[in-house]
Amino acid sequence: PAIWLAPFYIAIDDPSVTQHPDWFVHGTDKKLRTYNNVGGDYAALDVTHPDARAFVVKAAQQLRAWGFRTLKIDFLFGAAVEGVRQKPITSLESYSLWMKTLREAVPDVLLVGCGAPILPSVGWTAGVWAPTSRSA
Repeated sequence: PAIWLAPFYIAIDDPSVTQHPDWFVHGTDKKLRTYNNVGGDYAALDVTHPDARAFVVKAAQQLRAWGFRTLKIDFLFGAAVEGVRQKPITSLESYSLWMKTLREAVPDVLLVGCGAPILPSVGWTAGVWAPTSRSA
């Protein structure tokens, strides 16, 4: 079985956002870097924060334990969002570290990327699904 998820974003109304604000990427103005594309605002997790990384690892490993062998991981641009992190890294370094973290957490699970920077995804996912729009 497969499941579709956005592993690096959390809805800003989720209690973990207010309970653990240091887990998330912020702007230079100290506000959460948010994303709104799927009917709500989402905060990007900071890969340089060990507890944020552990949160994603635990979730991926739980899905694996429940029998999921394919993860369609969407909104991967969240792993590369620009902003202030606990440790100073670039957005693409953040993306690579998130993908490495996820791959090491569930090495035997098929990862299919979606909503992802294509070139930086090479080697991390089995492919990147990129929908096209067609005019009627």
